Amino acid sequence: MKRIDNRKTDTNIIRVESTTYGDSIDTIQLISYPNFLLISWSIASSTRNFLEQILKEDFEDLHMRIILYKTNNQQQMTDFHIRDISGILRLELLPTGTYYCEIVTSNSQNETITIKRSSSLYFLQEKSDQSKKYEWKQPALDQQSWLRAYSSYTIYD
Repeated sequence: MKRIDNRKTDTNIIRVESTTYGDSIDTIQLISYPNFLLISWSIASSTRNFLEQILKEDFEDLHMRIILYKTNNQQQMTDFHIRDISGILRLELLPTGTYYCEIVTSNSQNETITIKRSSSLYFLQEKSDQSKKYEWKQPALDQQSWLRAYSSYTIYD
């Protein structure tokens, strides 16, 4: 019987990408601590390529921000401009309420796409004597407009 040497057999690469999550999915997460909230995010390379194709601008030229929504008696929002494709924001001294956030990007024509939305989280502020002021504002009415003749696979002229 002839012995097979496995070291000499050719191996075929089925996938070029890693099978672990790594950079293959977008993430945004709210994490609650007793005195602060953390917002953690990551934007995948495939999403960056997709945004460049749809918004017709280089990813570095797009205006990215994280919008934080707060609901206690009424819904309010504030936003934070970001440049990094991944990172962490630490928000201290927020009022008690229910929060969620979104990663949003827009181009120079003000066409806006929401990349990812977090789940809701109830945050109870333990220190009520201190208050840090964020610029909270009422969210604009949902006046979303669809891009004409767009599908997720192709762009039609």
